[in-house]
Amino acid sequence: MLSLKVFDAVKLSKNIILPLNIQPLSTSASLMMSSKRVKRDPDEVRKEEQLYGLKMHKGDSLVKDDYVDKHNVRRTFFEMDIEAFKLFQADIEFSTRGIKKFLQNKSVESMINAQSYKEDNVKFMGSDIAAAQFVLLHDGKVKFKHSEKWMGASRRDFELLPSVFDPNYIITQIDLSDVEIFYEGLENFKNCPRIKTAIFQRSPLFDEWFADRISHLFPSLEYLDLTDCPKVNERALEAFYRFSTLKTLIVTNNNKSSAFELSCMMLEDVVPGLTVKILEPNEERESSNEK
Repeated sequence: MLSLKVFDAVKLSKNIILPLNIQPLSTSASLMMSSKRVKRDPDEVRKEEQLYGLKMHKGDSLVKDDYVDKHNVRRTFFEMDIEAFKLFQADIEFSTRGIKKFLQNKSVESMINAQSYKEDNVKFMGSDIAAAQFVLLHDGKVKFKHSEKWMGASRRDFELLPSVFDPNYIITQIDLSDVEIFYEGLENFKNCPRIKTAIFQRSPLFDEWFADRISHLFPSLEYLDLTDCPKVNERALEAFYRFSTLKTLIVTNNNKSSAFELSCMMLEDVVPGLTVKILEPNEERESSNEK
């Protein structure tokens, strides 16, 4: 629960935050910091503002520098319960539903931040190893050039991954099945142009925006698996005409739409040598790990 002091400070003014841990002021100044509504003479308030250097107008700072220096009052905003004030400043509905939604949004922000592109990692490891580390950290799997083994099945695989740049480690295949990857997370694969296989089975957020982005990130892609991705529709398929090297595309017709099937047929006509496999929802298929 928030402290009563925080509520007193918030009730004083919607736009002003008062420092709480300050030295005692005069009786008249204490009245100014009280949460109770007290009718006071405007001339008296004006005199106190001039005397103590306090600005109570909207948009002005609470304590002037000369007042702070004279009375040795510390600015204690960061010593207060900052998170409590953030709740009041945030656009939040104070109800069970509103608080739950607020916490969910904060959780999503945290996950997006964890998946964001880390430029420092790329500087030390190179794009391929940094991308592989991202995949392994999020329970995915990768294959490197000249290797037949998927890395990511065990903790030991992560420990074997180099921590500095090694030109022998070039990513050619990624498997992010069942991973809740965000759009921002795709940036980890920029400058990895030799990826030929990408598997996003049961990716809950993969949509037309994802499709458009990977069509630029993976210019050498030959195999793409989007099985049981609920947001993949005919609009997402429109972006895949850029995949001139794509040979196999596996998708699920989640809504059993005729427009979806027609888009797949048109895609096969546009991309030479492409085969599109359309699955029905919950239809079993061969494991893509055999690829």
